[in-house]
Amino acid sequence: MTAAPAAGGAQILLATIGAGAASIDPQTSRRVAAIAGRQCELLAAALAARGLAAEVVAWDAPVDWSQAELVVVCSPWDYVERHEEFLAWVRATAAATTLVNDPNLIAWNLYKGYLGELGAAVPRAPAARRRWPRTATRS
Repeated sequence: MTAAPAAGGAQILLATIGAGAASIDPQTSRRVAAIAGRQCELLAAALAARGLAAEVVAWDAPVDWSQAELVVVCSPWDYVERHEEFLAWVRATAAATTLVNDPNLIAWNLYKGYLGELGAAVPRAPAARRRWPRTATRS
C-alpha cells in the first residue's frame, strides 16, 4: 500500500469491488462494478450531506488504509472469486484502522454455510454453495 487517501483527503473510505475483478469476467465485472459503485456513491452522498468526507475506493487499491479514520466495506462483490485475498485485506485493514464492519462477521458471511444454519426458522431463497476451505470463524 503506497498511496494515502486520495485527493479530497477523505476521512471515510468506502471499500467497493476490487480493481482486479475485470480479469475474472470482464462483461459481468463491468455490470457488477457499476451497481456496486452506485451503491457506494449513494452512501458517500448521504455522508457528504451530513458534512462527512467519504471516498469510494476499490478494496484492492494501493491505498494506505491506516490514514482513514473509518473504512466501510461497501459492495465488494468480487470477494467470491478472491476469497482468501479479500479476507486477508479485511483483517489487515481492521488491524490498521477502524473497520466499521466486524471482521469476524465478514469472515462468517463469506462462507455461505450460514444460510443452512438458519434452518427452517427463517424463510430464505435457495443459494448455491461454493466449496471454500472453512476459514470463517464466528465471534
